[in-house]
Amino acid sequence: MKRIENYPLRCSEYKNATLIATQVDRVNKTFSGGIYDRHGNIITDSLRQDPSYTGVPAFPQEITRTVQDHYVESITNKIKGQYLYLGAYTYHYGHFLLESLSRIWAAQEKTNYTGFVFSEFVIQSEQLKSFTEVFLSRAGVDPTKTLIIKENTKFESLHIPTPLFYIGNKAHREYINTFKRISNPLKNGTLRVYLSRSNLQKRKRMVVNEKAIEQAFIEHGFIIVHPEKLSVEQQLTLYRSCHTLASLDGSALHNGVFLPRKSRIINICTSRYPNRLNTNQSICNQLNDLKCELIPFQGEVIDLEKQVTRFDIPTIKRWLRKNM
Repeated sequence: MKRIENYPLRCSEYKNATLIATQVDRVNKTFSGGIYDRHGNIITDSLRQDPSYTGVPAFPQEITRTVQDHYVESITNKIKGQYLYLGAYTYHYGHFLLESLSRIWAAQEKTNYTGFVFSEFVIQSEQLKSFTEVFLSRAGVDPTKTLIIKENTKFESLHIPTPLFYIGNKAHREYINTFKRISNPLKNGTLRVYLSRSNLQKRKRMVVNEKAIEQAFIEHGFIIVHPEKLSVEQQLTLYRSCHTLASLDGSALHNGVFLPRKSRIINICTSRYPNRLNTNQSICNQLNDLKCELIPFQGEVIDLEKQVTRFDIPTIKRWLRKNM
């Protein structure tokens, strides 16, 4: 399915806009909050998902279409100046990469903003994480002028751009330019890289025998990389030189957006998606014209609830012999 579109983009200024802080319902897995114009109406471009989307939303936003004047008038937190809204801030790597960077394009259109604004999201954070500061800086946003709003707030002037990405849905073809600005990929990469999770905390590992998978890839010329041991700058240098990127299904493969165009992705499926791509990964692949190949899951499910598995290593070896 085609996930890359060329829908209209705009960045509109709203005088006296009101940001209603995020409230999370962890029982029903929804959240509320949003940005409203001076008349109390929800601003569509501030929403996490395209209102026309008919699929099953991930952690959906419960939308109140209007807010009452007396409620807005009771808000005491007010910010003067011209601010650019960057959407929901999350320090989860994959979601930050795809969602929290999706409005930064507007910072290139106008450079004299007083500052930048994120709304708090489901994964809450007191301040910007260091790795997100690197990405923001490289994309043209000053982290020292960036706020995460945690309470109801009125803005003198808030500029709200159309997002270039809607989770599990689609992306705008211009989004790849944001990632190129961050990484400046080479025209042709040469490295074969396997991104490993095997040294992460036990609760973050999905495959108990990933070391054996790594060994199979080493035998076919791959270098094993543990991203958590590298700085963001070191990782980006690696990705811009990469020809083939392999990993278990998950956020690590989203780094394909930093690879040279038309590079190769090897997606090792897990029990979560045993024989197909995650939709967000499909979007990444289409954005950068990546050649993606799947190794379907074959193995044992050890813990269904936590999705812990043991992969059948002969399956990996047969696939590599045939395709590498």
